[in-house]
Amino acid sequence: VSQSRYGSFVVVPGGDGCLHTLNKEYGNLAWKKCNTDDISEAVHEKGVIVNSFEGNVQIDEEGNIYAGCDNEYFYCIRADGTMKWKYRTHMMIWTCAVITKDHCYFGSLDFNLYCVNKQTGKLVFRYNTGSEIRSSPLLHEGKLYIGNTNGNVYCFDAVKHNVLWKTDINSIYSSPIVHEDGIIFATFDGDVVKFDLHTGKYIVTGK
Repeated sequence: VSQSRYGSFVVVPGGDGCLHTLNKEYGNLAWKKCNTDDISEAVHEKGVIVNSFEGNVQIDEEGNIYAGCDNEYFYCIRADGTMKWKYRTHMMIWTCAVITKDHCYFGSLDFNLYCVNKQTGKLVFRYNTGSEIRSSPLLHEGKLYIGNTNGNVYCFDAVKHNVLWKTDINSIYSSPIVHEDGIIFATFDGDVVKFDLHTGKYIVTGK
């Protein structure tokens, strides 16, 4: 569930392939946007490609809604429920997006980190990390951090889009957080690992 700080609605992503937008005060349905134009209900019901939203919704200062879907599409929906743009990847999208003034960053199970233009949805850059991305990216002081299921941790320059450093741990499913001078990831094995924000140098591991 995502709540707009700039409007009067709450967005509930559904397994039915719809974004349900509710009145924040009364809970009644304001509108819902379904993606059956992209993947039909018949295909969805067979389970080969499904339309489900996984709860990874963001809302920007203008009320635009950003959501990745199991049907391989990443959507930008206006606050009135009309489609602004959509971008197709090659696999399910389970991450939350990082939304900036000009760009939208998200990962996909097709191994790629994507950056698209926030206004048009046009691809700005794409980077293949070599494994599924289930961990949502994090933007901090001009650097973008992300991990994948192979345990690769990447730090990108968010302006030049080049890799500043890369390091390896165990498989990553969780999203990172910043703590003091470090970036922290939790691994599939239950370790909590901290790296230096600027160099990627290992700092500490805990449980």
